[in-house]
Amino acid sequence: MTVLLIVEHDCRTIKQATYHAMTAAAQFNQAVDLLIIGKDCHTVAAMGSTLPGISKVLVADHACYEHQLPENCSVLIANLAKNYEVVLAAATTFGKNILPRVAALLDKAMLSDVIKIISPDTFVRPIYAGNVLQTVQLLESIKILTIRATAFQAVTLGESPVATMSTIDQPIQNTLSQFESVHETQSVRPELTTARVVVSGGRGLKSAEHFKMVESLADCLKGAVGASRAVV
Repeated sequence: MTVLLIVEHDCRTIKQATYHAMTAAAQFNQAVDLLIIGKDCHTVAAMGSTLPGISKVLVADHACYEHQLPENCSVLIANLAKNYEVVLAAATTFGKNILPRVAALLDKAMLSDVIKIISPDTFVRPIYAGNVLQTVQLLESIKILTIRATAFQAVTLGESPVATMSTIDQPIQNTLSQFESVHETQSVRPELTTARVVVSGGRGLKSAEHFKMVESLADCLKGAVGASRAVV
């Protein structure tokens, strides 16, 4: 069984959630390959090559992948996935945007938000807003999974490369959508998907002024801020 881990990055650094997903990938006890998609992302590829347990780093570096849009990235991943038995990514906005498309292209069922790997085909995931833990046996020939980052410890980068690099020369043009702009809110708080602590506020706070207490507590605990749907 071979495993393909999709790396989330910004062409400069690897996102923290991927380090957690790497721990999950290693639990299959098989060779793990990384797939890095982007433009001018060889710095990220060099970082990925130092991760422990990595066999190979696949690099798809082309202008058509500059913004990592799911429409063409999912086609590339689906093409490569046919050589693997497990394809996974962290359950972030990035992973949840791409892997369902990959599953549809391959006509495979997938599992989202996996929090435990019992065996190569049996997994645990939360359902009903986390009130129930469901054990699922996935019998697909290619197992497509998103991993809840906080359920697994993060690996750390090594000091020297341990994996070989391989260039993927498959530029797939995106004719379905185009990138316009991105507006990021800068914050020193950790992302919700990787935060060790999340402080959440609800309707009982009654006002935006009172919600600042939630933010202050989150900052003291070095955690992320969450909110119920009513507050949002």
